[in-house]
Amino acid sequence: MNEKKVYSEEYCAACYFRTVAEYPKKKCLIQLTEKCNLRCEHCFVSANGNGQEMDFVKIRDNILPQLLKSNVSKVTLTGGEPFVYPQLLNVIELLLKNNITVSICTNATLITESFLDCLKGYNNYHFNVSLDGFSPSSHGKFRGNDNIKLYNTIINNIKLLGDRRVLNGILVTPNVYSSVQEYIQLCEFAKMCHAKYVLMNPLSQLGRGEKSFNLAFDNHQMNELKQATQKFNDENMEMVYIRFPNNMKKPLSECVAGKIMYIFTNGDIAFCPYMVFASKNEGSLYDTNEFILGNIFEQNFDWEKSLNNYTFPVRYNEVCIGCDNQECKKGCYAAKMSRNAGLAERDRDICPLEYR
Repeated sequence: MNEKKVYSEEYCAACYFRTVAEYPKKKCLIQLTEKCNLRCEHCFVSANGNGQEMDFVKIRDNILPQLLKSNVSKVTLTGGEPFVYPQLLNVIELLLKNNITVSICTNATLITESFLDCLKGYNNYHFNVSLDGFSPSSHGKFRGNDNIKLYNTIINNIKLLGDRRVLNGILVTPNVYSSVQEYIQLCEFAKMCHAKYVLMNPLSQLGRGEKSFNLAFDNHQMNELKQATQKFNDENMEMVYIRFPNNMKKPLSECVAGKIMYIFTNGDIAFCPYMVFASKNEGSLYDTNEFILGNIFEQNFDWEKSLNNYTFPVRYNEVCIGCDNQECKKGCYAAKMSRNAGLAERDRDICPLEYR
């Protein structure tokens, strides 16, 4: 799939998404399950062992036709943990057989060689793996299970994905259980496993992260981390720094809300999933339904029509009033909401005006 990069060093990366599909193609994320076998401190969806799962028949009969109609060329499968979903392989094969590239976001605890063997006949799929430290005590504690055997399973599975050349990215949330030195080792490991990128973004006040924000790296640590790991950025592996401190006072990158379809387990489609997560924060100024386009399981639902009929709670010309920086794209609306701020306010964590 041809992708358009959202991330650019010319801007301070405000958006949590790294890429979108190249027009007229589209990209979609499907939340197969709310269930997860871990309990991560920063989970946007506050996943645990309970929750809804998507019906495979509905994926086949309701979602797939909409994906094809809407020119979706790539689907990212997410959760919860996709490998908890009993029919994960069926979903992957269904999409691949319809020429849709598949990405699986996983904690890598449940991957098996036999599962990967079932996909040997395909080549347009890959995995993105979360790894938040490079030791059982750091990664494990942050992820809710510091069992050494489990950590070794994760590391071995990442190596397995690398050996089979299906490891796409390593996703990292820097946290106080780990250290800059560990993250250097993590990047070395990612390169050894042929990862195409390492994406780092701070612990955000979304979902469970609202209550565990004290575990985040501070700005000084984030700056030190970026300085120490930039050396790994080359033509083989990209270093991606999302929402890092804006010391260079760069303009903020674009918001891609509405350009990526996100389907929740109940069929609701988000204008932006992160706005949905932020709307559920204690003290949020907004209702979740303000960021839902409709439900894909409803009869006659049409994504394009629902998007065209959607009205965002504020007008673009009402955002950041008084600022004359024409290069700035006004930041991440979900990040503003996570601070219980209004959508028209500055993205204060990284707004260049905050770095005087």
